[in-house]
Amino acid sequence: MADREPEAPRKRIVLGAAALRRLAPRIFPPILLVVGLVIAIASLDTEVETTYSTSFSGTLGPGNTTLPIGPWSAQYLEVSMPVGACDLHLYFATAAESSLFNTTGQRPARSLGCSNRSMTTTGPTDALILANDGAADLAYGVSARAYSIRTPLGWLAIPGMFAAILGLFLFVPRFVLERALKMRDDLDFNRQKRK
Repeated sequence: MADREPEAPRKRIVLGAAALRRLAPRIFPPILLVVGLVIAIASLDTEVETTYSTSFSGTLGPGNTTLPIGPWSAQYLEVSMPVGACDLHLYFATAAESSLFNTTGQRPARSLGCSNRSMTTTGPTDALILANDGAADLAYGVSARAYSIRTPLGWLAIPGMFAAILGLFLFVPRFVLERALKMRDDLDFNRQKRK
Protein backbone atom coordinates (compact mmCIF):
# COMPACT_ATOMS: atom_id res chain seq x y z
CA MET A 1 0.00 0.00 0.00
CA ALA A 2 2.84 2.40 0.71
CA ASP A 3 4.01 1.94 -2.90
CA ARG A 4 0.61 2.86 -4.41
CA GLU A 5 0.09 6.15 -2.54
CA PRO A 6 2.84 8.13 -4.35
CA GLU A 7 1.53 6.96 -7.76
CA ALA A 8 -1.88 8.64 -7.33
CA PRO A 9 -0.52 12.21 -7.03
CA ARG A 10 1.96 11.48 -9.82
CA LYS A 11 -0.89 10.25 -12.03
CA ARG A 12 -2.88 13.42 -11.32
CA ILE A 13 0.13 15.56 -12.22
CA VAL A 14 0.60 13.67 -15.50
CA LEU A 15 -3.11 14.04 -16.35
CA GLY A 16 -3.01 17.74 -15.44
CA ALA A 17 0.05 18.30 -17.61
CA ALA A 18 -1.62 16.51 -20.52
CA ALA A 19 -4.77 18.62 -20.14
CA LEU A 20 -2.66 21.77 -19.97
CA ARG A 21 -0.77 20.73 -23.12
CA ARG A 22 -4.09 20.16 -24.86
CA LEU A 23 -5.67 23.47 -23.72
CA ALA A 24 -2.63 25.78 -23.83
CA PRO A 25 -2.73 26.35 -27.62
CA ARG A 26 -6.39 27.42 -27.29
CA ILE A 27 -6.02 29.58 -24.15
CA PHE A 28 -2.56 31.12 -24.46
CA PRO A 29 -2.94 33.08 -27.77
CA PRO A 30 -6.16 34.96 -26.81
CA ILE A 31 -4.72 35.77 -23.38
CA LEU A 32 -1.51 37.03 -25.02
CA LEU A 33 -3.56 39.11 -27.45
CA VAL A 34 -5.66 40.73 -24.70
CA VAL A 35 -2.69 41.36 -22.38
CA GLY A 36 -0.71 42.89 -25.25
CA LEU A 37 -3.59 45.21 -26.15
CA VAL A 38 -4.05 46.27 -22.52
CA ILE A 39 -0.33 47.06 -22.21
CA ALA A 40 -0.34 48.99 -25.51
CA ILE A 41 -3.39 51.03 -24.45
CA ALA A 42 -1.81 51.76 -21.06
CA SER A 43 1.23 53.19 -22.86
CA LEU A 44 -0.95 55.93 -24.38
CA ASP A 45 -1.58 57.59 -21.00
CA THR A 46 -0.39 61.21 -20.96
CA GLU A 47 0.65 63.56 -18.20
CA VAL A 48 0.75 67.38 -18.26
CA GLU A 49 3.61 68.96 -16.33
CA THR A 50 3.50 72.72 -15.70
CA THR A 51 7.04 74.10 -15.46
CA TYR A 52 6.38 77.83 -15.22
CA SER A 53 3.37 80.00 -14.43
CA THR A 54 2.97 83.76 -13.92
CA SER A 55 0.42 86.54 -14.27
CA PHE A 56 0.49 90.29 -14.76
CA SER A 57 -2.21 92.89 -14.19
CA GLY A 58 -2.47 96.63 -13.97
CA THR A 59 -3.15 99.69 -16.10
CA LEU A 60 -1.25 100.76 -19.19
CA GLY A 61 -1.27 104.25 -20.68
CA PRO A 62 -0.77 104.93 -24.38
CA GLY A 63 2.47 103.29 -25.47
CA ASN A 64 3.91 99.91 -24.55
CA THR A 65 5.60 97.91 -21.85
CA THR A 66 7.62 94.72 -21.82
CA LEU A 67 6.47 91.92 -19.54
CA PRO A 68 9.46 89.66 -18.87
CA ILE A 69 8.64 86.01 -18.58
CA GLY A 70 11.13 83.85 -16.76
CA PRO A 71 13.33 81.30 -18.36
CA TRP A 72 11.14 78.35 -19.21
CA SER A 73 11.90 75.07 -20.88
CA ALA A 74 8.76 73.29 -21.94
CA GLN A 75 7.00 72.20 -25.10
CA TYR A 76 4.23 74.79 -24.99
CA LEU A 77 3.63 78.31 -23.72
CA GLU A 78 -0.01 79.24 -23.21
CA VAL A 79 -0.76 82.95 -22.80
CA SER A 80 -4.20 84.43 -22.24
CA MET A 81 -5.39 87.99 -21.85
CA PRO A 82 -8.86 87.80 -20.28
CA VAL A 83 -8.88 91.48 -19.25
CA GLY A 84 -8.17 94.20 -21.78
CA ALA A 85 -9.85 96.45 -24.34
CA CYS A 86 -9.54 96.06 -28.10
CA ASP A 87 -6.83 98.73 -28.21
CA LEU A 88 -4.52 96.41 -26.20
CA HIS A 89 -2.30 94.03 -28.15
CA LEU A 90 0.06 91.45 -26.67
CA TYR A 91 3.06 90.33 -28.71
CA PHE A 92 5.19 87.22 -28.18
CA ALA A 93 8.86 88.17 -28.64
CA THR A 94 12.15 86.34 -28.67
CA ALA A 95 15.17 88.18 -27.26
CA ALA A 96 16.08 89.40 -30.78
CA GLU A 97 12.52 90.56 -31.55
CA SER A 98 12.31 92.36 -28.22
CA SER A 99 15.59 94.17 -28.92
CA LEU A 100 14.42 95.05 -32.45
CA PHE A 101 11.12 96.39 -31.06
CA ASN A 102 12.91 98.53 -28.48
CA THR A 103 15.24 100.06 -31.10
CA THR A 104 13.03 100.36 -34.20
CA GLY A 105 9.47 99.88 -32.93
CA GLN A 106 8.88 96.90 -35.26
CA ARG A 107 6.32 94.61 -33.64
CA PRO A 108 6.70 90.80 -33.62
CA ALA A 109 4.34 88.71 -35.77
CA ARG A 110 2.80 86.51 -33.05
CA SER A 111 0.17 88.44 -31.12
CA LEU A 112 -3.05 88.45 -29.10
CA GLY A 113 -5.71 91.08 -29.63
CA CYS A 114 -9.41 91.73 -29.58
CA SER A 115 -10.39 88.72 -31.72
CA ASN A 116 -8.22 86.11 -30.01
CA ARG A 117 -7.72 86.23 -26.25
CA SER A 118 -5.62 83.10 -25.82
CA MET A 119 -2.74 81.51 -27.72
CA THR A 120 -0.45 78.54 -27.32
CA THR A 121 2.94 78.64 -28.95
CA THR A 122 5.83 76.23 -29.27
CA GLY A 123 8.43 78.74 -30.40
CA PRO A 124 10.93 80.49 -28.16
CA THR A 125 9.43 83.41 -26.23
CA ASP A 126 11.53 85.53 -23.88
CA ALA A 127 9.21 88.50 -23.35
CA LEU A 128 5.65 89.66 -23.84
CA ILE A 129 5.22 93.14 -25.28
CA LEU A 130 1.97 94.81 -24.28
CA ALA A 131 1.00 97.73 -26.52
CA ASN A 132 -1.80 100.24 -25.94
CA ASP A 133 -2.83 101.74 -29.29
CA GLY A 134 -5.59 103.82 -27.71
CA ALA A 135 -5.57 107.30 -26.20
CA ALA A 136 -6.65 106.39 -22.63
CA ASP A 137 -5.27 104.28 -19.80
CA LEU A 138 -6.51 100.68 -20.12
CA ALA A 139 -6.67 97.89 -17.55
CA TYR A 140 -5.09 94.57 -18.49
CA GLY A 141 -4.70 91.06 -17.14
CA VAL A 142 -2.27 88.55 -18.65
CA SER A 143 -1.44 85.02 -17.54
CA ALA A 144 1.29 82.76 -18.92
CA ARG A 145 1.82 79.05 -18.33
CA ALA A 146 4.59 76.85 -19.75
CA TYR A 147 3.86 73.13 -19.81
CA SER A 148 4.92 69.86 -21.36
CA ILE A 149 2.88 66.81 -22.29
CA ARG A 150 4.64 63.56 -21.57
CA THR A 151 3.83 59.89 -22.02
CA PRO A 152 5.64 58.29 -19.08
CA LEU A 153 4.64 54.76 -20.10
CA GLY A 154 5.35 55.26 -23.80
CA TRP A 155 8.11 52.65 -23.75
CA LEU A 156 5.45 49.98 -23.07
CA ALA A 157 4.02 50.41 -26.57
CA ILE A 158 6.69 48.23 -28.21
CA PRO A 159 6.42 45.13 -25.98
CA GLY A 160 2.62 45.56 -25.80
CA MET A 161 2.22 45.64 -29.56
CA PHE A 162 4.68 42.74 -29.94
CA ALA A 163 2.61 40.62 -27.51
CA ALA A 164 -0.65 41.59 -29.22
CA ILE A 165 0.64 40.80 -32.70
CA LEU A 166 2.15 37.51 -31.55
CA GLY A 167 -1.15 36.57 -29.89
CA LEU A 168 -2.99 37.50 -33.07
CA PHE A 169 -0.65 35.42 -35.24
CA LEU A 170 -1.09 32.43 -32.95
CA PHE A 171 -4.86 32.82 -32.47
CA VAL A 172 -6.23 33.62 -35.94
CA PRO A 173 -4.80 30.66 -37.91
CA ARG A 174 -5.94 28.19 -35.25
CA PHE A 175 -9.39 29.79 -35.08
CA VAL A 176 -9.79 29.78 -38.88
CA LEU A 177 -8.51 26.21 -39.14
CA GLU A 178 -10.92 25.00 -36.45
CA ARG A 179 -13.86 26.71 -38.19
CA ALA A 180 -12.82 25.29 -41.57
CA LEU A 181 -12.53 21.77 -40.15
CA LYS A 182 -15.92 22.12 -38.44
CA MET A 183 -17.51 23.27 -41.69
CA ARG A 184 -15.92 20.35 -43.57
CA ASP A 185 -17.18 17.89 -40.97
CA ASP A 186 -20.68 19.40 -41.15
CA LEU A 187 -20.67 19.13 -44.95
CA ASP A 188 -19.46 15.52 -44.79
CA PHE A 189 -22.14 14.72 -42.21
CA ASN A 190 -24.87 16.33 -44.36
CA ARG A 191 -23.68 14.42 -47.44
CA GLN A 192 -23.76 11.13 -45.58
CA LYS A 193 -27.14 11.96 -44.13
CA ARG A 194 -28.60 12.55 -47.64
CA LYS A 195 -27.34 9.18 -48.93
